[in-house]
Amino acid sequence: MTDLFTIARNVSPLPRAQQTALAVLAQNGDRSASDQLVKCNMRLAIKIAGQHERKGIELEDLIATAAGAVLDAIRVFDPSKGANFPTVARQWMIARCQEVVQGNSCVSGDSRATRALFRKGPQAARELQAEGIEVNPRNIANRLNLSVSAVREAWQIVFPSATSLSTPVGDSDGSTFGDVLPSRNLNQFEALARHRKSEAIQVALANFVGTLSLRDRHIFVSRNLAEYLGNDPTPQADIAEANGISVARVCQIGKNLNVKLQSFLVESDILA
Repeated sequence: MTDLFTIARNVSPLPRAQQTALAVLAQNGDRSASDQLVKCNMRLAIKIAGQHERKGIELEDLIATAAGAVLDAIRVFDPSKGANFPTVARQWMIARCQEVVQGNSCVSGDSRATRALFRKGPQAARELQAEGIEVNPRNIANRLNLSVSAVREAWQIVFPSATSLSTPVGDSDGSTFGDVLPSRNLNQFEALARHRKSEAIQVALANFVGTLSLRDRHIFVSRNLAEYLGNDPTPQADIAEANGISVARVCQIGKNLNVKLQSFLVESDILA
């Protein structure tokens, strides 16, 4: 990783016009042009990686991810749309780093509170509901003799759908990620998570992302999946600019991806 920092120190960013010209050459198979673009954007890659640094994620991995995103930007860059390559590269760096952070949030959390919630959380929740007591981190912590702060920290890891499925995706009609799932399926989705099948859901989501095109993957991870995980979605305007499409098209694709995800989860036996 020292080499990447050395590159950042020794290679200055190139002007936008020059980067755009190099991107066109790179798209035509000029490996030297691709190499120059990666190197001249290394300072930006390190900066964006630092902005996404989280507990449990190595900074070096984020920097490598951000640097590699330049190659994604080359593949989708369309100079006819009037965008500058550095702008597109920056958006892809952010998208890829967000993907790492969001993926880590699905599987991280090996604390005692997390393990206790996985093992005993569903039963404790049912007991509280039967007693007419609200199911929340404080009451769960009291029932399981755990620290309230620890339970709050682990809550989103164990029960990510508990709060985020009802939050707005940000589309013009105010629809949510959960809106595309019929209510009976949504209940099953949450029930699966509460019965320690969240790993199966995580695997299914990862497999679904793997079936998508580069553009659709960018939109799904940055918008749909971000909302499901309770993270801030990337603004539609930024995604539109990075992919050379309209904001309305980003919105449309996002909705279509929700429908595709529902079908994929049914085929994967995650939803009935």
